[in-house]
Amino acid sequence: MTPITASGSLSKYLLGTGINHWEALVAYIKCLPYGRNASREDVFLVLKEGRGTCSSKHGCLKAVAEENGWTYITLHLVLFKMNGINTPKVASILEHHQLSYLPEAHTILRVDGQALDATSSQSDFSNLEQDVIWEEAISVAQLGAYKLQRHRAYLKEWLVNEKLPHTLDALWAIREECIAALSK
Repeated sequence: MTPITASGSLSKYLLGTGINHWEALVAYIKCLPYGRNASREDVFLVLKEGRGTCSSKHGCLKAVAEENGWTYITLHLVLFKMNGINTPKVASILEHHQLSYLPEAHTILRVDGQALDATSSQSDFSNLEQDVIWEEAISVAQLGAYKLQRHRAYLKEWLVNEKLPHTLDALWAIREECIAALSK
């Protein structure tokens, strides 16, 4: 087991709750419900609010890794083809809008290069791996505006290349429907 020993704010908070090693923290984060936090930028809210998205949950884990000097744990932004097979809860929404898939931004960690998806207890990155469009290492600070900008820029390009009958705003609204379905 990898003990949490740092004196940073996240690590101190976790130690105060009895979570004292990495493996217990990952298990705890995986069990938290999926839901947006009050702020995209404050990864501490995952612990305070008891919920999180893929971004906030992995951002929280990466921040703890940074506090503890675990440089072998990296945060990654992944764009993948979200479809009814790899994300069954969105199948009817995509079908309604006549989309076979929707490019969606996701975050994961890599621990010594191995993918770790702590979004939920059922999350398994291998279910998405064949649908990955691109992946890049990012910092916790890039989870807000940068992630949003990269995602929207790709969607804009995708709309043009695929000659889709949607506007970027309409596509984003479809995406929001999908995210709402994932929160249920």
